[in-house]
Amino acid sequence: MALVRRAHHPDQGQLALVSRRLEAAEWLDEAACRGASRTLGIRLEVQDVELSGLLHYRSEQGAGRLCAVFAAQRWSGNPRNCAPGEYSEVVWADPGGPPADCRPLTHAVLNQYVSGTLYGALAMPAAPTTAGTGPSCPDG
Repeated sequence: MALVRRAHHPDQGQLALVSRRLEAAEWLDEAACRGASRTLGIRLEVQDVELSGLLHYRSEQGAGRLCAVFAAQRWSGNPRNCAPGEYSEVVWADPGGPPADCRPLTHAVLNQYVSGTLYGALAMPAAPTTAGTGPSCPDG
């Protein structure tokens, strides 16, 4: 599975999922394809992505979010870091044994993916806050 290393705070240096937030009038599978294109420089067709799970989580600040997880076995192009302002590298990882430096949400999604669980709920642990910094953003 392709993961990306965050280049900036929040979570600088940690591995994250390839993801994007939905744009207006965009379907989930279209967002998955767009995210792969903008982040990895590959082309996915909507018929080549498969919904693999849904994770409902609450951030450290209590904000509820949904994370739709898609997988693809086919794509065109060679995966590479196409978002160097956001990420420092692309790392290929075994979803069953992800690196220790993955974000907690990334670990949760990979565990759910490997177990074949279609839906999960997760409350992120409280994180220490630093004066003058805003809330951290979830993957995406």
